[in-house]
Amino acid sequence: MSCCLPKHKVGDVMDNLTNESENKTQNENRCCGKHASIFLPEISKNTLQYYGSKDEILNESLRTKNQGSFVIHPHSLFRRYWLWIMMITTSINLCAIPLDVSFFGKQTYIGWTVYNVFVDLVFLVDLCLNFRTGYHGSNPQVTLDLQHIRNHYLKTWFIPDLLAVLPVDFCLEITLALGTFDSDQSASIRKAVRIFGLLRLLRLLRLVRYVNECMESLSLGMKSALELAYTVFGIFLICHWNSCFQFMLVTLMDYPANSWVTLKGLKDKPIHIQYTHAMFRSLCHMMTLNYGSGVPKGMSELWMMITSITVGTVLYALVLAKITALIATFNTSQRAFEDRHNELKVFVRHKQVPEGLLPRVFGHMENCYQGKWFNEKAILDELSEPLKLEVMQHICGGLLQRAFGDTEPLFLTELLLVVEFTNAQVGDVVVRPGTTADYMYFIDKGSVVVEHAGVEHTLMDGDYFGEIALEKVSKHSITATTLTPCRLCTLSVNAYHAVLENFPELKGKCLVWPFFADS
Repeated sequence: MSCCLPKHKVGDVMDNLTNESENKTQNENRCCGKHASIFLPEISKNTLQYYGSKDEILNESLRTKNQGSFVIHPHSLFRRYWLWIMMITTSINLCAIPLDVSFFGKQTYIGWTVYNVFVDLVFLVDLCLNFRTGYHGSNPQVTLDLQHIRNHYLKTWFIPDLLAVLPVDFCLEITLALGTFDSDQSASIRKAVRIFGLLRLLRLLRLVRYVNECMESLSLGMKSALELAYTVFGIFLICHWNSCFQFMLVTLMDYPANSWVTLKGLKDKPIHIQYTHAMFRSLCHMMTLNYGSGVPKGMSELWMMITSITVGTVLYALVLAKITALIATFNTSQRAFEDRHNELKVFVRHKQVPEGLLPRVFGHMENCYQGKWFNEKAILDELSEPLKLEVMQHICGGLLQRAFGDTEPLFLTELLLVVEFTNAQVGDVVVRPGTTADYMYFIDKGSVVVEHAGVEHTLMDGDYFGEIALEKVSKHSITATTLTPCRLCTLSVNAYHAVLENFPELKGKCLVWPFFADS
């Protein structure tokens, strides 16, 4: 026994189900937009390049939401801003920590203590967030499973990050404040506080990690700028640390009478004067100029100087290598042109090319590339077909349009893909009488004089000649000589007829308006 509903009832039921589904979808999207959108992959130039389309990004967002727990996607807006916050915070912290350990001494600044507590809390939050941030593993997909994320972080960067946030120095200070110790014990504990404070310098590893992660989402220009700033900051940081450690070594030994700080009378000077002398001494050691503030006294200062010289030598080598690499990557096309130019010099010398011909040979190369070497054909072949068509339309679309007039637009589009380019120097004979007509020439830039039946015609930009080659198998009866350096577009007979095969309705028609009766 079947049960039937009237048609209007069925329609009402279906409309209700559709409305409920749409409302549910809208509610989910509204919820996602209000609460979790900043943790999902954002639609940006970088993510579009990585995933390929907006649909793939939306699918990745859906995959992130379906994890069933809170996960931060590495391509999310939150992650991008958090990386910049952490890089700036870490950079400042890496400069401030050695100053505190070396120069602040027994003085306690409330503001500095508050700053340290705040920064430690920020790094503690970052450590916790790393347990819920997806990562790029061996799988092309971003790993978003919480168990895998935790295991990966515990096996990689958890220990250094944990050591960098452990408040060992604060615990020792609390112990010192609450306990009862004699002066020697208190001094030893204060030294331990300063030494354990150096554990925060492990945050350098986090900075390196985050800079590398941030570079992946930047454009080529911004990536180069950040890399240069990162290199300059690294050089400054090494010099800064070395100068601070120079002074810290003396303070940990309670200012020996023969130390450079005591001999210079810097013990009670303001911090900026102490730091300036320490930086000068450090740079003198690292650049192996002299001893800085006097010959080192004692084994500790001697080993500190040896370390400084070693670090300075390694830093000098690294900076030299970095500068060399930057020069090597700077203006590569110009250097490639110079290499080709030198090869051409060797060639003409080896083949003993006459001196009268040399200016034309080298002028041709300069005219073709204008000091920048590039492979035009290879570059165009790298482009997708639609993009290549747009580029070719810009370069020579007008030339073909002028020659072929109102011919089928699709036919002209096909011709754009088979047009080639060549260059000619002043006085080059491009076409000679009696030669096989196998190319048609379009003048992109320059001027050409064409002689036919004793009459000369001067052709300029946008004109063409040799069109007889497309109409029938014949030989040229004209002479075409360049008056200025020219850039020519060429259309070969074989390529033209290959395109014409796809348009049988155009066969047998005169498609080109002839400039001359070249027959």
